[in-house]
Amino acid sequence: MRLRIGILILCLLLGSAYGCGRADSGQMAVKAGISVEVKTVPEVPQADRPTTFQVSLTENGQPVEKASVSLHLEMQEMDHGDNEVKMQENAPGMYKGEGAFPMSGTWVAHIRVKRDQGTESTHVKLNVSD
Repeated sequence: MRLRIGILILCLLLGSAYGCGRADSGQMAVKAGISVEVKTVPEVPQADRPTTFQVSLTENGQPVEKASVSLHLEMQEMDHGDNEVKMQENAPGMYKGEGAFPMSGTWVAHIRVKRDQGTESTHVKLNVSD
């Protein structure tokens, strides 16, 4: 599934008191112009099957390198415990990891990006088939 989330960093340097808003289109505002693109292989993940996650990070058109990137998968309708996907940088600004969904339904992938400048996060919804 190819999802594009543009991140406009509003709260990183302003402090967490202002919070981050999410538009209905799935875009989040944060600060500094980081763009996050999430893809899955297969395009529509299947329950109990391996899924490859690919996250592309750019800032002002340049790849975001040497970041610590992780995905935390959470089912929207029920708790399945901790389901974290460790991501490895396999090209400048490109991060890849393997995971699985134990059940079909609507899931939320929380993407966390840690850098020297701080930690940013956003999320996307993923539909998982049987």
